[in-house]
Amino acid sequence: MSTQEILAAINGLPFNERVALIEQLTLSLHEEQPQAPDKTDIQAPSNVITATTHTPVTDRLFGAFKTDAPPTDEEIREDYTVYLAEKYS
Repeated sequence: MSTQEILAAINGLPFNERVALIEQLTLSLHEEQPQAPDKTDIQAPSNVITATTHTPVTDRLFGAFKTDAPPTDEEIREDYTVYLAEKYS
């Protein structure tokens, strides 16, 4: 029986029988699934960054958005006014 014939036969089954078929297929796949190795046996490859060699993002981005001069209160007020005018117009 080909895959197309199997699919056609499955589509002809009532809903409850298709659900039961899915459950049986899932169980059979779990039984055949190879066992995963213990986590203690797994070692990270040498090119993977571990927590001990990783620099925190905040340390790497420190000063990335630094400007020559901070905006004045008047510039902030004007930018906020423009923002509100665009939002509500």
